[in-house]
Amino acid sequence: MFRFENPHYLYLLLLLPVLVVLFVLAMRWRKGALQRLGSEHGWTHLLLGFSERALWWRLVCLLGCFAAAIVALSNPQLGTKMQNVEQSGIDIMIAVDVSRSMLAKDVQPNRLERAQQLVQRIIDTRANDRIGLIVFAGNAYLQMPLTNDYSAAKLLLKTLSPDMVATQGTAIADAIDLSLQIFEETEKQTNATPHQKALFILSDGEDHAQEIAAAAQAAQKANLLIFSLGIGTKQGATIPVYANGQYVGEKHDANGNTIMTQLNESALQEVAQITGGEYLRIEGKRNELADLNTRLNRIEKQSFASRSFSDYESYFQYPLLVALLFLLLYIFVPERRTV
Repeated sequence: MFRFENPHYLYLLLLLPVLVVLFVLAMRWRKGALQRLGSEHGWTHLLLGFSERALWWRLVCLLGCFAAAIVALSNPQLGTKMQNVEQSGIDIMIAVDVSRSMLAKDVQPNRLERAQQLVQRIIDTRANDRIGLIVFAGNAYLQMPLTNDYSAAKLLLKTLSPDMVATQGTAIADAIDLSLQIFEETEKQTNATPHQKALFILSDGEDHAQEIAAAAQAAQKANLLIFSLGIGTKQGATIPVYANGQYVGEKHDANGNTIMTQLNESALQEVAQITGGEYLRIEGKRNELADLNTRLNRIEKQSFASRSFSDYESYFQYPLLVALLFLLLYIFVPERRTV
């Protein structure tokens, strides 16, 4: 695996075209100044042996020296040994409600964006844990399997939208069932012993299905703790409708009445209570996830292997040698033609 130890130094390469432009401007200014001294026939005798081509070659040598020195400063490296690094953590699935009711703005900027912010905070505070991502509305879908690639999780998190799920609704039971399936398959693939796991459900709770209790009981038997985060207010709000990214009005029912969506805490509280987890209504407080993290930290961590490059060998000396060669060429290239 190739990398630069100090990649930020590579931004200095952007100065190369600036130096070329400055050189061209300097050459034009010099020629203009000489022309003001007299005719070209006159001042060419004063600059006998002058070579503009030689100046360009000296510039190329100088730019080559500069570029190679920047690469050396960035320290190119190659991974020389790959080894299994044992890590221990908790397996956590995060299920995010992407139904259209999550576009309601009773919390700012809206329920879905608030959920995305919360997931970001959860990821940032769970170092070494494996995290997976599920989206659900009328059905539940796996967005990302269990992984400790947090950058990929954050990238996928930004793409969440109600358009990802064709069937509308709030299928919390489907999200729980899918989580149980993923955990079971992961344990089989890794030959891990059954252990306690965690599921975060971020939703407004508007699920009127009867399967929630049964799904929660199955989760409790599988040693799955559910932490449900309620997003929205009991006062509720209307559901905005968008077409091609543009706001076109509010959602109405079949009779033409404007639909109001409220936070339904009962469903979220039920699944948390059955599994021995916790329910938290999100109110925008800075440390509102602190208690949940404390509870998570009590879960026994599991060991799992992660392959990574552990040793890197530096190769800065090679571009540094190139820089020195360009510098020598710059010194020995004459400005004037030799007779």
